[in-house]
Amino acid sequence: MTRYIHPRRIQPRKLTSRGQGRLAKPKIAAAPPVSKRTQAAISHALENARSPATSKAFQRTQDDFRAFCIERKYLEQHHLPVKEEVLCAFALSFQGRVAGATVRGKISNLKKWHEFEGAVWHGGLKLRTVLDFVEKCTPATSRKDLRKEITTDMLQLLINELDLAVGQDAAVFAVALTAFYGQLRLGEILSTHQDRTHKRANAIPAVKHLTPPSSARTTATLLLPSTKTSQCRGDTIILPKQSGPLDPLAALQYHIRRNRLSPECSLASYRSTSSTSVSTLTVKLFMGRCNQIWGQYGYAKYTGHSFRIGGTTHYLIARVDPQVVKAMGRWKSDAFQKYWRSLDALAALHTEHLRRK
Repeated sequence: MTRYIHPRRIQPRKLTSRGQGRLAKPKIAAAPPVSKRTQAAISHALENARSPATSKAFQRTQDDFRAFCIERKYLEQHHLPVKEEVLCAFALSFQGRVAGATVRGKISNLKKWHEFEGAVWHGGLKLRTVLDFVEKCTPATSRKDLRKEITTDMLQLLINELDLAVGQDAAVFAVALTAFYGQLRLGEILSTHQDRTHKRANAIPAVKHLTPPSSARTTATLLLPSTKTSQCRGDTIILPKQSGPLDPLAALQYHIRRNRLSPECSLASYRSTSSTSVSTLTVKLFMGRCNQIWGQYGYAKYTGHSFRIGGTTHYLIARVDPQVVKAMGRWKSDAFQKYWRSLDALAALHTEHLRRK
């Protein structure tokens, strides 16, 4: 009876001088060396992939860990990989002092540090258990109150108090409505620097990026050259027309005409009365003007992210399908649900007077 041999088991044999067959060792071609130009490109990508704030946090974690090792005389831990016991000790050093989420972020940065250096990560069940314990020990002082949302009543105060004949105020009102109804992060439409030659200047939308509504539709689109989650490809948002004075499309068109903005100008640019040059509306100027008005009516200081939160809550209270809100807000997951505010109003809208089947 002939023995069946699977084709995959047949391997080439090489005859030696003695005539005995042996398996031939596969030859592995040496990888071509990476050029200096390619190495420089990789280094540039690694340095610029993260936002400045993320890079600062990453570097701060490394500094904290080195200081911890020196204090505890774990000098050998300056060399990767780090033992899990040392990682656990580092996490416990923050017990009762900072929020558990902050400690998890530091450990996550240490893991990324290992990955960048090609070192083995030894964090496992022990480390995860320690992090759970540190989470339970979060001090009450580290628990921040949820940021409040901007409401349409607050937007109405802006239009009542702003002088729309002034270029800067016209820009402030247009940006406020755009950020609210477009569920924008302020950094996606405003710069942090007035210098138009700043490296982030091209990441801010220009007038040419706004597509006005045609006669067949009542919505406009705005191209964002760069977003928090898509810095290179950007994204497109929808600006729906609203009835009454809080219409973002009307505010944008008035702002562009009043400030005589060319297609190449930043959408958040403006012209002062005494100057013919174009100035840039920054996050600091914008929030300062808004908080100045709201503060007169007893409102506490608000942050830029409150516009995104407010727009999401406004649509939900207006009974817009949550999946539509999710798509318009460019949420990649259901994480947007944690930004829901006015839960009492939402619950009443969606649960009262339910029909019996």
